[in-house]
Amino acid sequence: MKKISKKISSLLVGCLTLGMLSSPLATAETSTPKGFIKTESGLYIKKSVSKVENTDNQYRISFDISGTAPKVAMPTAEIVLVIDRSGSMKDTDKEQKITKVKNAAKNFCKTILDGKGDNVKISIVSYASSASLDIKSSNNLNNLSSKINYLKADGGTNTEEGIKEAKNIISNINADKKYVVLFTDGLPTYNTYYADKNYMDEDGNYYKYMPNPDKNSTDLLRLGNRGSATYNNDIMAAQRAYHDIVGGTGKIGGIAPRRYYQKVNKDRGGYEYDSKDNKESQTEELTSKDISSTADPNIKFYTMGLFTNSTYSIREVADNIDESINNYNVGSTDDEYVEPVKEDTTKEIVDLTENKVNKEDMVEEEVKIEEIKQSRAKYDFSGLSKFDPGESDMAKSFLYSIQNAETSFDKYVNNYYTSSTDAMTNIFSSIAKEISGELNAYLGKDVVIKDTVTGDFSIVDININDIQGIDKDKISINGNNIEFNLGDVEDINEDLSNPDKTISFVIEVNDPYLFGEDIPTNVKAAIDHTNPINPNERFENEEFNIPHVTIDPKKAKITVKKVVQNPDNLTPSENMSQEVFPILIQGNEEQYSVGLKADETETMTVYLKGNETNISSEYAEKYKENENYKFDKNLNFLTVGGYSVSEIVPMNYELVSISNQNFNINKDNNEINIVITNKCINDRYFHDNHDKANKLEFK
Repeated sequence: MKKISKKISSLLVGCLTLGMLSSPLATAETSTPKGFIKTESGLYIKKSVSKVENTDNQYRISFDISGTAPKVAMPTAEIVLVIDRSGSMKDTDKEQKITKVKNAAKNFCKTILDGKGDNVKISIVSYASSASLDIKSSNNLNNLSSKINYLKADGGTNTEEGIKEAKNIISNINADKKYVVLFTDGLPTYNTYYADKNYMDEDGNYYKYMPNPDKNSTDLLRLGNRGSATYNNDIMAAQRAYHDIVGGTGKIGGIAPRRYYQKVNKDRGGYEYDSKDNKESQTEELTSKDISSTADPNIKFYTMGLFTNSTYSIREVADNIDESINNYNVGSTDDEYVEPVKEDTTKEIVDLTENKVNKEDMVEEEVKIEEIKQSRAKYDFSGLSKFDPGESDMAKSFLYSIQNAETSFDKYVNNYYTSSTDAMTNIFSSIAKEISGELNAYLGKDVVIKDTVTGDFSIVDININDIQGIDKDKISINGNNIEFNLGDVEDINEDLSNPDKTISFVIEVNDPYLFGEDIPTNVKAAIDHTNPINPNERFENEEFNIPHVTIDPKKAKITVKKVVQNPDNLTPSENMSQEVFPILIQGNEEQYSVGLKADETETMTVYLKGNETNISSEYAEKYKENENYKFDKNLNFLTVGGYSVSEIVPMNYELVSISNQNFNINKDNNEINIVITNKCINDRYFHDNHDKANKLEFK
């Protein structure tokens, strides 16, 4: 076990009203900031203790965690950004799709490269009917932006080739972290893997082209064909390419509907094929032989989909515009009604003629009206009768199947799939920020702080304790043991006076009458962490400083006052006027006597102790001997608890009353006032007094 304390200087934890001090530590390295200790990996920790405000027996233990990691602690990374530049990406009068995507891609690069130096490189791959490597492994933002600006939209969508080109780059580069981020605006329409297997007959024979109509076959499956957005082979080819990057086996396909073709005899002679729907989609089983030996499951693969050109997206826009028209009572410019597009339970589009609105009903908000008119005019809703409600579902399922950044389908759709170009820009930005955060230099990985509180203290219940700086589910408490799972601590602050992270918890003194100098709060304080530079190097139980507190003993005062009444104006002898009234203050195990004359008052100051308080402990004796604390050795210790007051009443007097005759004394009730009242009732009882004869009277 390595003890960090051997490398560090004395730690001044704090100068509090209770005289809190830190434990003495060995001589430190000159570079270690005052008050901090340094772990093997360069993580700085400062542990301190402070009094909890408005309490007299609770203390907050705090850990300030900070440091500046060496440059080598920043991971190296290769990011391949794969951009769909197919023909559907062209800018139109409806939207600036390729322009917005290029701007989003440039901002993506800027966010990731900011402050990363030479450790992070980005490659740009674009694809349409085929794929191209536009720039490889660059950290020059100007060069990356220039290549992105050059992208032109044209051609089909061969997602498979885009992924394969990404693999060619990322599999041949050494980096601590690897990412592929793929953007597309549509389902794949081309593939390479199944290029010669577009058709299959009932005997299982594949054909590249439609076979001769004279062939003896009545049923042909159409597996894939260039230009088709709904055939399974294009999807399976892309899935194969994805698994070839990250590994993994299992079923692929089964997403797009299948079509089959039957030969029909035409009147003019010969055969032609008639297309039929609803054939089941094909699936294939990937095995290890299908996966490249360079596949790496640690590669993080993102996909994001922008489906504005699908009929599904057009329908969404139509509904939104229709809703706006209804909200503002906007009529069409040619006095015709608007036919809202709705979807019934059979997933077919029906035309509705309700909600006819005329120009006479238009509201006065001319600017808003004009915006809605212009937006509506951009869309031709006439073709929506061919809407395929399954197209969006296919796109979501396909994109979800070629990514490993999100394990929940619903969360994936919410975070990475959209029909809005503006929302797409936010998705680019979100992914860039997430990747950038993972590429920060770290002070420690999988950091766990462990504390064992001494038997003099208890950890305040986590449900009522103001634990700070860490989620409660990252804390575990078992008796006097507490652990904090900090995860990975990033190097985000070079100013150690302003720590990166502070966590704290509260302890409470078990014996509220405990006192002493330099009482340790912990039996042990240690940290486990992994070296961020070398993930195989794990440091266990690196010990660091234990704060100490000095606690003053609790004081109390008991004041006793003697009052003597003489209502009959009797004339006591001189001895009677000097009469001492014996008073007894008695508890379970302790008693104190006080002798007071008439009108006298006596105050007794004591230190309080509990039934289990060790007033002779090492820390208590150290406190007693330290002149700085002005411990009064002439004062007695009084055990807290219940006490009673009694008096031995002299002759010639009777007891009238005792205030606070039964009292409880403790740290919260520490000033007890007692008044004992007597009355003089006789001046003729026997007294050994030469001034006045003793008389016996018989009445």
